[in-house]
Amino acid sequence: MANASTRRLLAAALAAPALALAAPTVALADGALESNMDYAGPGGTAAQDTVTAADEAGNAIWGEQTGAAGPGGVYSDSAVAAVSGQD
Repeated sequence: MANASTRRLLAAALAAPALALAAPTVALADGALESNMDYAGPGGTAAQDTVTAADEAGNAIWGEQTGAAGPGGVYSDSAVAAVSGQD
């Protein structure tokens, strides 16, 4: 069961950046999205926070923070990406 949860967490972590940067810029309007995920179970705990925003000029920013703890140890990661549109 823990392996399925790990696969889901990894799939979400890999898909989030592409979705987070593409969706708001296609909308052609000011927008923001925040997503939070928390998990606790017999195999450990995990949390992921993703924030993205874009404006009409095409400027976009994406940020993600992920953490997990379980029998194998502790993992923590964060990333930020920005795209500058036309001023």
